[in-house]
Amino acid sequence: MRDNNDEITEKLDAFADWLEGANNVHCSSLPRRAAIVIRRLEEENHQMRLRLNKRDVTLTEIVNRYIGYVRIWWYMRKRKSASK
Repeated sequence: MRDNNDEITEKLDAFADWLEGANNVHCSSLPRRAAIVIRRLEEENHQMRLRLNKRDVTLTEIVNRYIGYVRIWWYMRKRKSASK
């Protein structure tokens, strides 16, 4: 499910077109950069949602998860022995 920010980005692009045209600006204005950032973050959020909601887990992910379990167990053991 993507957030629908099309209206905001269209308005920012229209404002940037007017601003750049009226002031003879030859680089990206702040509204244009904001629209680009909104689109980029929306796509990044969509990709992260897809990664979080996937059902099939690969062998590498399983191995990395168990390595993480061992590391946290080792860290907690060291912390417990250091506090004694």
